[in-house]
Amino acid sequence: MTTATRPASVTDTTQSAVDPQIMRAWSVIVVAMAVASFAAIVTRAALNTGIHPLMTSTGRLTIAFVLLSPLVWHRYRAEVSAMSRPQWIMGIFAGFWMCLHFSLIALSLENTRIAVMQVLVNTSPIIVAVLETVVLRTKLPRVVWVGLILTILGGGVIGLDGIQSAEPSLLVPPEIIGQPIDTGNPALGALFALISAAAAAIYLTIGRKARAGISLVPYMWMLTGAGTVTGVAILLLTDNFTLSQNPAGYFWVLLLALGPQLVTHSGINYAVAYIPATVVSISAQFVSVSASLIAFALFAEVPTLPELIGGGIIVGGVIFTIIGQSRRPSHT
Repeated sequence: MTTATRPASVTDTTQSAVDPQIMRAWSVIVVAMAVASFAAIVTRAALNTGIHPLMTSTGRLTIAFVLLSPLVWHRYRAEVSAMSRPQWIMGIFAGFWMCLHFSLIALSLENTRIAVMQVLVNTSPIIVAVLETVVLRTKLPRVVWVGLILTILGGGVIGLDGIQSAEPSLLVPPEIIGQPIDTGNPALGALFALISAAAAAIYLTIGRKARAGISLVPYMWMLTGAGTVTGVAILLLTDNFTLSQNPAGYFWVLLLALGPQLVTHSGINYAVAYIPATVVSISAQFVSVSASLIAFALFAEVPTLPELIGGGIIVGGVIFTIIGQSRRPSHT
């Protein structure tokens, strides 16, 4: 069987950049990152309605699970029944970390600005790289590491500058995206973002292994199902489970499920079957720039000079890494 008809294994680094599957994976990543640019924006709009942060993460996972279930039942029932115990364990474990990732993002946004949260969450590539090389024994070219360092450096420039949170304001009428919330504790928000980055790294690394031999749709169904159970458990344990929320909040949660959840994370999980998780995670650094620009347009979060400089370094690092990845040597 050729590499054009199956996902790459964890240690398979022999595929060419012109392979149709690789090119398709990169196309999916472009679309996924474009949609991801609005994830923090929509989450902020949901929080502005007064909905609890943990409800945004659990809600998006629950809606995605419900929408995927009929499709899995009718088209993938045999494949789901044939999945091995290790596949189930890895999928459930990845779903657990996915839920923690989303929950911590929402808690971070409750305390700090979008730009700060986004760049700190996107430091996950360094954790992914460590996990891939230490746990999965994946060999990464030196040029990928240089691009990784550049993106982390750019994120650091933005993050250090953005710890001081600006007063919330709006450029868009509040009846559209809600009244702005006061960002309470920027340091706590930064901590939540960094822990979320670690959760994302674990989730992506597990996905790199777990996606082998499983179709995308049943894998996403398994992830969102496990994430839903995790989210409900967290809500119950923290005594925050309630359905008495602002209806506008549920609208924004629905958008989170349809866009960032089903489009972005399905795209990411499709791509990690063909592209190393480190490279996929580095590509997500573009969202640090795009989300900050959208936050400026909607929430009047004006980028500072260090944020612009850091954004430029990030873009350079991503482009450098993509070029380096297309020339990565073969390993036996």
